[in-house]
Amino acid sequence: MLLCYITDRRQFAGSEADQIRQLLAKIKECAEAGVDYIQLREKDMTTRELQKLAQQIATALPSHT
Repeated sequence: MLLCYITDRRQFAGSEADQIRQLLAKIKECAEAGVDYIQLREKDMTTRELQKLAQQIATALPSHT
């Protein structure tokens, strides 16, 4: 069985910055718990915003080499 976390920053309270900060913490928590896939599903973000978020996530997570 594979575990997948599908993002939705709007589930978190606060400003946009607060939501992003909480989303990054949740993604890190999921990765540490052994979630196999994390799907960025932020429908209202532009491609550029999604790219920036993906870069923030990559920086926040430890590399698995």
